[in-house]
Amino acid sequence: MFEIIFNDFGIKDYDNREDIENICVVDFPPRSPYYNCEVFKYLRKLVYCEYNIIDKPLEEKYKVLYVRNENQTGAHNKYARMIKNYENIQSHCDLVLQNLSSIPIKDQMTLFSKISHFVCPEGTHISNVFFMNKRCRILAIINTGVFFDDRLENHDCWQKRFGGEEFVDEIYTNIIATKLEDGFKGDTVPYYHKYNHNIVIDEFLEKKIIKWLNIKPFQI
Repeated sequence: MFEIIFNDFGIKDYDNREDIENICVVDFPPRSPYYNCEVFKYLRKLVYCEYNIIDKPLEEKYKVLYVRNENQTGAHNKYARMIKNYENIQSHCDLVLQNLSSIPIKDQMTLFSKISHFVCPEGTHISNVFFMNKRCRILAIINTGVFFDDRLENHDCWQKRFGGEEFVDEIYTNIIATKLEDGFKGDTVPYYHKYNHNIVIDEFLEKKIIKWLNIKPFQI
């Protein structure tokens, strides 16, 4: 599947290439022209065709909370921040996902295509925005130690900066957690310090999340 995309769009595969040190990395540029939305649209189309997913409007609400407990699978960085103390909001969701690593790709794509509300910590998993229903709403909770640039001040995330909101109804990043838990006690604290602290659902955050979950997605 990816070979088709590489060939059609002239994308270079830098895996194991000797000149990988010559790659230029652009640090948080404006949305255009640093991303190619057509690549993502094409990938979405290929995935939907591959797994026989019908691209249609949402017919009902399906609210998912992803707490990002990837550590239990042994497949993720032990420093990955999670959502803790989520028991008080799980009754407001149809599904609580502990991790994504244990779910087959086909099942992930099918699930994302029918989600109406997706609550999660800010992170790379939001890349799945490209496979979600176009009327899905995403709440990406930011912790106070995530960013070192203007993204925290602007309530932003890289998926928004590179055009992710063109694929869903909204990526909402205006809820910032202030109660954090050190997820790696006993270890040497890395330079980014609170970047990977776990997000703790306190009373303030609980009310914000529940209020957001009650907002009706477009066309349902």
